[in-house]
Amino acid sequence: MVVGASRTSFVRLHVIRFALLALGALLLGHQAVYAAQYGDGAAFSQAMTAGGHDAYWGVFTTVALSGLLLLLARSAWRVLEARRTISAGAAGPPSVVHVRSYPRELALLWPPLFGTVAVAYGIQENIEHLIAQGHLPGFAPLVGAEAPLALPILGLVTLAFALVGALVRWRLAVLEAEAARISTAQRRWRIHGSQPVLRWSLVSAIRATFWSRARQGPVRAPPAVA
Repeated sequence: MVVGASRTSFVRLHVIRFALLALGALLLGHQAVYAAQYGDGAAFSQAMTAGGHDAYWGVFTTVALSGLLLLLARSAWRVLEARRTISAGAAGPPSVVHVRSYPRELALLWPPLFGTVAVAYGIQENIEHLIAQGHLPGFAPLVGAEAPLALPILGLVTLAFALVGALVRWRLAVLEAEAARISTAQRRWRIHGSQPVLRWSLVSAIRATFWSRARQGPVRAPPAVA
């Protein structure tokens, strides 16, 4: 199945998918940074409470995980649709499709994902400090002495997300390009290889007979010598 879409809707879907991926990376990155700073015991829970996370963290976790599940479900559906189209096509060796390579997909995805998650984490921490403690820490949550590993950890987390996301994007591009090629070939075959409908054959024959009769009339006789 090939679904047509405008450039605007394509860009909108791309932005939504990127936002859901970044939201999931922000959730895991935030937890990894706090675990590196405070451990995973009582100190972790106290730090989360002191930072004002208790008021919204449950909702934030639910939304982020739901977004990741939605991405996974949609990607799985697209893979199944592309494979179904390819399986329904003519048998033969797979053709060469021209899509971006996996390293290229990774290079295009990781830098903006890392930047988006780092900025979102900094904004998130500033808002939490402002609400819970009444001040803005600025860049301290990212590069301060209290969180020296924040940026490296966020970089590793986003790299892991980008590795998986780029792999899914690359594989989907390959499958959907092959499915689109097969669908196009099938449409061309239906157009050029189909037989005319019987009623149109009859109409064409009647029309040809009518014009041949209508054009009969006085004509010039052949020369006498002939």
